[in-house]
Amino acid sequence: MRLTRKQTQEQTRSRLLDAAAEAIFAGGLSALSIRSVCEAAGYSQGAFYSNFASRDDLLLALMEQHIGEQAANLSALITGMGRGNLNQDMRDIARWLADHGETEGWSRINADFKLHAQRDPAFAEGYRATAEPFHRAFAVLMGDLVHRHGLQPILPAQDLSVGLYALWTGLALQQAVDPALPRQEIYLAFLRAAMIAPHAPLSSFPKGHHS
Repeated sequence: MRLTRKQTQEQTRSRLLDAAAEAIFAGGLSALSIRSVCEAAGYSQGAFYSNFASRDDLLLALMEQHIGEQAANLSALITGMGRGNLNQDMRDIARWLADHGETEGWSRINADFKLHAQRDPAFAEGYRATAEPFHRAFAVLMGDLVHRHGLQPILPAQDLSVGLYALWTGLALQQAVDPALPRQEIYLAFLRAAMIAPHAPLSSFPKGHHS
C-alpha cells in the first residue's frame, strides 16, 4: 500500500530518531552530528530539516519520545495500583521503579543531556519543558498516596517528583558499575522519608486516582 505524505514524513522522522539514538548509544552525545544521523538513516540533510529545526531540536524530540513512553507506563501504574495499606503501596511503587529502571543506554543519554543543558541555557529550558509530563505523572502518583493515606509530605509534589526522577535516573546509571545496588530498598527509603513527616499541607498535592 502506498504511504500517504504524512505517513512518509512520520517514517522519516522515526528513522532519524532511531539513528540518533543508536549514534549516542555507541559514542555519546559528542559523536552525534546531523550529517552522521542522515547518513545512518539514509536521508538527505534536507529531509532532516523538514523534520527538525536543529541538532538540539532532534535531541529534545528523542527525549520527548522516551519520556512519553515512561510517563504512560507510570500513569498505568497509578491507574492499576491496588488499594492496599500504605506500606504495600510504597513497596509496589518501589518495585515498579526498580523493575522499570531506565536501560543503561538511556541513562547515559540522559546524563549527556544534563551536561549539555548545563552548558546551554536554551537547551536547558527545552529540557525542563520536555521532562515536565514525567514530573507531573510522578506528582500525581505521590498525590494519590498522600490523599489515600492522609499523609503530610515534606515538600510540594513537583519538588518531590523532580527529586525522585533524579534518584531514579541516577541509580539506573549507577547500576552499570554496581549491579548489586539494592535499588528497590533505596526507592522505598526515599518514599518513606518523604511522605510521612508532617511538614506540608495536603493541598500542595494534586489528587490522584484514589476513590
